Amino acid sequence: MRLSRDRAVNSGVTLTAGGRRFRLKANSNAAWAADRRMDLAIIAAIRSATSLSIETIGRDGRSIVDAYALRGAPSAIDAAALGCAVR
Repeated sequence: MRLSRDRAVNSGVTLTAGGRRFRLKANSNAAWAADRRMDLAIIAAIRSATSLSIETIGRDGRSIVDAYALRGAPSAIDAAALGCAVR
C-alpha cells in the first residue's frame, strides 16, 4: 500500500480494519504484510470492516493517517479472485 507521504525511518506502520490491528513492513513510502498469513488475515478483516486506516509518522514528524472507505470491497476481492483463477 502506498503511503500519502514519506514516513520517518524508525516509525512503525499500523493498518487497522474491522477492529484488528496489523504491524506492517515498510520502506519510505509503502507498506505491506509481513507474510502470507498476515495477508489473509488483513483480507478477512477488510471483508468485515467499513473502513481501513494506515497510521505512521512522517519524515516531518507529523502523523500520517491514510483512511479508506471499504464499501464494495468484498465484491471487488471476489471479482479479483475469479479473474485470477480464470488465467
